[in-house]
Amino acid sequence: MSAPLAPLISRLLSRSSRGLALGLDRVESALATLGSPHLDLAAVVVAGTNGKGSTAAMLESVALHAGLRAGLTTSPHLSRFNERIRVAGAPIADDAFAAALGRVLVDARDDLTFFETLTCAAFVAFAEARVDIAVLEPRPLATGITAIAEGDGEGRHLEHAALLGDSVAAIAREKAGILRRSVPAVWGPMTAEATAVVADVAREVGAGPCWQVTHGAPPPAGVEAVRVASSGVRDVRVALPEGPALELQIGLAGRHQHDNAAVAAALAWHVGAIWPEVRAAISRGIQAARWPGRLERLAVGAGVDVWLDAAHNVDGARALARAFPELGPGPERVVLVFGALADKAFVPVLELVVRLAA
Repeated sequence: MSAPLAPLISRLLSRSSRGLALGLDRVESALATLGSPHLDLAAVVVAGTNGKGSTAAMLESVALHAGLRAGLTTSPHLSRFNERIRVAGAPIADDAFAAALGRVLVDARDDLTFFETLTCAAFVAFAEARVDIAVLEPRPLATGITAIAEGDGEGRHLEHAALLGDSVAAIAREKAGILRRSVPAVWGPMTAEATAVVADVAREVGAGPCWQVTHGAPPPAGVEAVRVASSGVRDVRVALPEGPALELQIGLAGRHQHDNAAVAAALAWHVGAIWPEVRAAISRGIQAARWPGRLERLAVGAGVDVWLDAAHNVDGARALARAFPELGPGPERVVLVFGALADKAFVPVLELVVRLAA
């Protein structure tokens, strides 16, 4: 980290104590002060409880393989703070990050939260870098929703319930807030309750066309099916409502990535209405996508592998528990190292993953 960036990061981190604030008023006001850098961005928005980062990484990879200059903003970072803003497939350079963050901290209103400040900095950075497409908000070319947390199926252990609502339906309605009139929308498999809510919001705002990833069950009226059929741990066939069926080999491990890949492919297909080369790059991009900390395998020598996974809620742990036996050794050879923040539902998460290890 360069010297000019370090004090700016410290100032940004000091805003963490402000917590989270819903609504866009402060961000819109700040962006107006900064010259509205977001208005000229072609964007795709991805929401959901689990799978957002993987889906966004696959979509970014498709855009890069299509020859586009892509921007991506995600949270949190894994190794370096710069990972939260990516330009052209790499974490933002220190000098560019310092310039963008410095503008927001100096020129914009000073009551922004940590996430609001970082979001504004991403818009400034993407405008300066002249990206062709940004995986973020606003004015989207398409919107995607990956998965809605189910918790334990009885209304317990829902992530961020204090902010998003204490039921699957309430959380689904909040996530569906990204849908926009006349903008294509794609969402992954969900419970019948969550599906009904998202479809209702889509009708209310006039979003469309609307597609849902399904393994056989028909989607609601007015929603077309993206049909997924798995033929192996990493091989999946995705049949879109239009165009040819896509035979995909997924670079990210775990069968739960099949649904994320289908959402990413469908979003990329919609983006291809503007950039046809994106459609031609879907297969290569999804195969080449990498997203550290999601069933990431590190070979450390002497026949020992280390697998890293960032599952931190019940839904993520359930996916990990299903996926790992197909990828790793038997539990008699596995040592589990587990850590979680105190505000997470770590007991039910641990109960799901502890059976994977001796």
